[in-house]
Amino acid sequence: MVSEEKAYIIFSSLVMTVASKKFKADTSHEEAEEFVRALFKDYMAQGLEVPEVDWVVSAPKKVVAWITKSLANSFKCYGAMPIWIDEPGWRYIEGRPMDFVHQFQVDNGEDDSYSGVVTYVFFGRKQSDGGQWELVVKLIQQDKGEAGTIYLD
Repeated sequence: MVSEEKAYIIFSSLVMTVASKKFKADTSHEEAEEFVRALFKDYMAQGLEVPEVDWVVSAPKKVVAWITKSLANSFKCYGAMPIWIDEPGWRYIEGRPMDFVHQFQVDNGEDDSYSGVVTYVFFGRKQSDGGQWELVVKLIQQDKGEAGTIYLD
């Protein structure tokens, strides 16, 4: 039997795989940790199978189905899903995935050393100290010529 922290790591790895493949989203960025931990807590509270090391190679289908169902309404888009240049990303606010709104591309123009970027726009709501809701915009940027993701606030 694995420790609770190791079980969480195995579970979070599976969540990352499912989110990427089925929803074109990422749960590995530090912003996502609160969201994934809450999902893990919910999973464990239901008395479901404790994550084991062999899940890294082959996770039980019923666990993948549970995660898929749990994530189904989490990654919302206004229109089409993002088309990522590199690995999927996603932005989070207060332990929740933000809504994907739009992406736009800036091409290289006349500079041969610059291959262009794609910027992904996310909206979310955050409750302010006075109890009012505040609109928050966060961005992700991926360079067409380089691997990696830049998280912009």
